[in-house]
Amino acid sequence: MVTLICIGVLLPVSLVLAQAVIPAPTGPSGSTGVIAAPTVGGSSGGSGGGTTLIRNPLGITSDINSIPELIKKILEIVMEIGIPFAALMIIYSGFLFVSAAGKPEQLTKARNAFFAAVIGSAIILGAYVIVNAVSSTVTGLQGI
Repeated sequence: MVTLICIGVLLPVSLVLAQAVIPAPTGPSGSTGVIAAPTVGGSSGGSGGGTTLIRNPLGITSDINSIPELIKKILEIVMEIGIPFAALMIIYSGFLFVSAAGKPEQLTKARNAFFAAVIGSAIILGAYVIVNAVSSTVTGLQGI
């Protein structure tokens, strides 16, 4: 569980940081989802190079044209699922506290469930804040 949470947090952050080192390519077509990639040699036996058009696999109407935008979309989906799940886990831990009826082992179980829910919520919200901060910083640096 901890491994999955770490992967879920560190992967988007590392991809955004990688985007800072390798800026996203922009094509002459703007937001149409097509990127012009240079080729080394002609495929039909020609002597010169040329360009090959690479289409956005997410679709032309998609608003995702770079890795930071993809990471933001993935994180938005995680937030839409994670926040209600965290709220349900906090409610469940409250139910465990009420049903413990003073039994020490049941109280320990309820306390652990509550702390796990709070820590999971903090990780989800922290990941959102970190990705937004890094992404806005990278976007600001690319504009310089």
